Amino acid sequence: GRRGSTPTGSFRAGPYKARRHYSSRYDNAPMPWSVQVTGHIFIHGFTSVPRYPASHGCIRLPLDGGNPARFFYEWIDKGTPIRVIRK
Repeated sequence: GRRGSTPTGSFRAGPYKARRHYSSRYDNAPMPWSVQVTGHIFIHGFTSVPRYPASHGCIRLPLDGGNPARFFYEWIDKGTPIRVIRK
Protein backbone atom coordinates (compact mmCIF):
# COMPACT_ATOMS: atom_id res chain seq x y z
CA GLY A 1 0.00 0.00 0.00
CA ARG A 2 0.92 3.62 0.07
CA ARG A 3 2.70 5.44 2.84
CA GLY A 4 0.49 5.57 5.89
CA SER A 5 -1.62 2.81 7.28
CA THR A 6 -5.07 2.68 8.75
CA PRO A 7 -4.86 2.85 12.54
CA THR A 8 -6.63 0.11 14.45
CA GLY A 9 -8.67 0.71 17.57
CA SER A 10 -11.90 2.19 18.82
CA PHE A 11 -12.95 5.64 17.62
CA ARG A 12 -16.07 7.78 17.33
CA ALA A 13 -17.42 9.17 14.06
CA GLY A 14 -16.60 12.81 13.57
CA PRO A 15 -16.40 15.47 14.65
CA TYR A 16 -15.95 16.28 10.94
CA LYS A 17 -18.48 14.94 8.45
CA ALA A 18 -19.06 16.32 4.92
CA ARG A 19 -20.76 15.31 1.68
CA ARG A 20 -18.00 17.01 -0.30
CA HIS A 21 -14.52 17.11 1.12
CA TYR A 22 -11.10 17.51 -0.49
CA SER A 23 -7.85 16.27 1.00
CA SER A 24 -5.67 18.94 2.55
CA ARG A 25 -2.69 16.56 2.33
CA TYR A 26 -2.90 14.79 -1.03
CA ASP A 27 -3.29 17.20 -3.94
CA ASN A 28 -6.83 18.25 -3.08
CA ALA A 29 -8.04 14.70 -3.84
CA PRO A 30 -11.83 14.38 -3.73
CA MET A 31 -13.19 12.51 -0.70
CA PRO A 32 -16.98 12.45 -1.13
CA TRP A 33 -19.25 11.31 1.70
CA SER A 34 -16.46 11.79 4.28
CA VAL A 35 -16.72 10.71 7.90
CA GLN A 36 -13.69 11.45 10.09
CA VAL A 37 -12.34 8.50 12.06
CA THR A 38 -9.32 10.17 13.67
CA GLY A 39 -7.01 13.00 12.62
CA HIS A 40 -6.55 12.87 8.84
CA ILE A 41 -8.09 9.38 8.56
CA PHE A 42 -11.57 9.23 7.04
CA ILE A 43 -14.09 6.71 5.75
CA HIS A 44 -15.09 8.10 2.36
CA GLY A 45 -16.25 7.30 -1.14
CA PHE A 46 -13.80 6.58 -3.92
CA THR A 47 -14.09 5.43 -7.53
CA SER A 48 -11.60 2.60 -7.02
CA VAL A 49 -11.68 0.19 -4.09
CA PRO A 50 -9.02 -2.47 -4.69
CA ARG A 51 -8.63 -5.58 -2.53
CA TYR A 52 -5.15 -4.47 -1.42
CA PRO A 53 -4.00 -1.45 0.64
CA ALA A 54 -3.94 1.55 -1.68
CA SER A 55 -4.91 4.59 0.38
CA HIS A 56 -2.83 6.71 2.73
CA GLY A 57 -4.73 5.23 5.66
CA CYS A 58 -8.31 6.13 4.83
CA ILE A 59 -11.03 3.51 4.42
CA ARG A 60 -12.53 3.62 0.93
CA LEU A 61 -16.14 2.78 0.16
CA PRO A 62 -17.48 2.35 -3.40
CA LEU A 63 -19.45 5.09 -5.11
CA ASP A 64 -21.10 2.64 -7.51
CA GLY A 65 -23.36 -0.36 -6.96
CA GLY A 66 -25.93 1.49 -4.88
CA ASN A 67 -23.37 3.96 -3.50
CA PRO A 68 -22.39 2.34 -0.17
CA ALA A 69 -20.36 5.48 0.64
CA ARG A 70 -23.48 7.65 0.61
CA PHE A 71 -25.47 5.04 2.54
CA PHE A 72 -22.81 4.88 5.26
CA TYR A 73 -22.56 8.69 5.45
CA GLU A 74 -26.33 9.09 5.81
CA TRP A 75 -26.61 6.20 8.29
CA ILE A 76 -23.86 7.14 10.74
CA ASP A 77 -24.24 9.94 13.28
CA LYS A 78 -21.42 11.97 14.77
CA GLY A 79 -20.25 10.16 17.89
CA THR A 80 -21.22 6.68 16.67
CA PRO A 81 -18.57 4.15 17.78
CA ILE A 82 -16.28 2.89 15.00
CA ARG A 83 -13.97 -0.06 15.53
CA VAL A 84 -11.14 -0.69 13.06
CA ILE A 85 -9.55 -4.15 13.16
CA ARG A 86 -6.96 -5.99 11.08
CA LYS A 87 -8.28 -8.93 9.11
